[in-house]
Amino acid sequence: MLITTDNSTLATADQAEAAGIRFSAGGPALVEVLLAEQQELSAVERFSRRHDTELQGAGGHAQARHYHDLIPLSLPAAGEQYAFRVDLDACSGCKACVTACHQLNGLADDETWRSVGLLVGEKLIPPVSPYARMSTELPVLKNVTTACHHCVEPGCLSGCPTRAYEKDPATGVVRHLDDQCMGCQYCLLMCPYEVPQYQPALGIVRKCDMCRQRLAADEAPACVQACPNRAISIQIVRREDAFAAAARGEFLPDSPDPRHTIPTTTFVSRDAALSALRAADTFCDRPQHVHASLVAMLCLTQAAVGLLLVDEALARLAGAAWPASARKSAGLTAAVVGIIGVHAAMLHLGRPTLAVKAWLGWRTSWLSREVIVFGLWMAAVGAYAASLLQLLPTNYSALTRYLAIGLGIGGVYCSAMIYAATGRTWWSLPRNAARFFGTMFTLGLYGAACLAAICGSTVALPIAIAAAGVIAAKTIWEAVVLRHYFSSQRHALLRTARLLAGELRLIVDVRSVASCFAVGLVYLLAAVPTYAVLWTSIALVAAAVGELIERTLFFAAVVPARMPGGIRT
Repeated sequence: MLITTDNSTLATADQAEAAGIRFSAGGPALVEVLLAEQQELSAVERFSRRHDTELQGAGGHAQARHYHDLIPLSLPAAGEQYAFRVDLDACSGCKACVTACHQLNGLADDETWRSVGLLVGEKLIPPVSPYARMSTELPVLKNVTTACHHCVEPGCLSGCPTRAYEKDPATGVVRHLDDQCMGCQYCLLMCPYEVPQYQPALGIVRKCDMCRQRLAADEAPACVQACPNRAISIQIVRREDAFAAAARGEFLPDSPDPRHTIPTTTFVSRDAALSALRAADTFCDRPQHVHASLVAMLCLTQAAVGLLLVDEALARLAGAAWPASARKSAGLTAAVVGIIGVHAAMLHLGRPTLAVKAWLGWRTSWLSREVIVFGLWMAAVGAYAASLLQLLPTNYSALTRYLAIGLGIGGVYCSAMIYAATGRTWWSLPRNAARFFGTMFTLGLYGAACLAAICGSTVALPIAIAAAGVIAAKTIWEAVVLRHYFSSQRHALLRTARLLAGELRLIVDVRSVASCFAVGLVYLLAAVPTYAVLWTSIALVAAAVGELIERTLFFAAVVPARMPGGIRT
């Protein structure tokens, strides 16, 4: 029963009776109501009394139950793990979480383990009055704070060749082991959320570990504790539920496919229009970093394998027209070029002294498999070169040659799979196979044509014609992606086509000119065979330059999967 005074002061009859207030026919006197209010504790005093009362039997966790929505009070059970929970309606984009994470973990100036992005869209509001004829379209903005999603099947862990990642079986936290990292940066490609951050000064990669030391001490992670709106919290999720949610595509609008790594972060919102939102930086793509050492490694190893393969084919098809001197030159050239190419990859590593550990991840990492295969290939091609120089018995020549060819083809396939495993459309396996094996045959044929001209063989022109056909077909095939420039659908190839036709246009044109130059020199070879060595040498250089540029575009034009970012200018 509510008692209302003339001054709109509310009290219950029980409370008034307990306070000793006497009621008359006209209600309690104002003085008596005020006296009753003075006997009640203030909000601060009530909180203090509850704190003191609970402290006596709380075992050191007096306020734990009041913060149960920020961190769990127990370890995950079997089949469960910790995960972030983000309330998109509460996130204001203040970046207090970013600052707290940066300060607590002692990150570099350009290093961030947590970022804040933006989802944008429109929402139709029905007419607010009978006189309004049309619905009103209002903008919708949702700030998105993201960090490592501590996936059930982390791409960084499966791709790491040195096993520098581990997933805690008790908490599910994906942790990076700094001492084990050789700085190959492959995890940056394998993670679809751009979580790992490479630090050149340290030569290693680092990432968010959910402040596991704080969680172990029953303290909230830095980002969780710093958020003024309590938009971030830690929860316990079942891995089966994460798989089911990923299968249904439940994650975040305009973000990477959750089925790739099964992220555990839960994004919640009461806004029904959330699914129609898009990232603010959807079409704000920039050319990606070009790994020059990897460009050299891929082209040189593929050229060496192609030269060995073409040499074997000519020995069987051309017979005496492909002299023994040409075979010896092809074998030695392939060995030197290939070994230089393999060692060029060492320049890419932040800590090359740990490269000896690159085979540890062979069960899951294609990079480890490439290292193993090309390591065996170097031994085989080195033995083949030694037999050609008569440093080994010549009866080993055929065996080592076949081993070098077989392992070389396997190594090129591993190279294609390294990038296909990242799930990026521009790096799909069919595209990578066409590029890498196309480079293998292009440079192998042009190299063989040059060697044939030097040795005075009559097969120089047919080989050059075949090489021109391959590079022409490859260049035309590469240009087909530009048709997506006019596509009306939003997908990765459209964004790649925009890069190729925009900021990378000059590089694309140089690539086309180099290919046309390599093809045109074949006509000079046919017209003026007297200068066959000159024409084939220049054509080989032009083809090599063209393939190096193509491999540069391979890295620069890829559109990485990423979480929604902010507006970019």
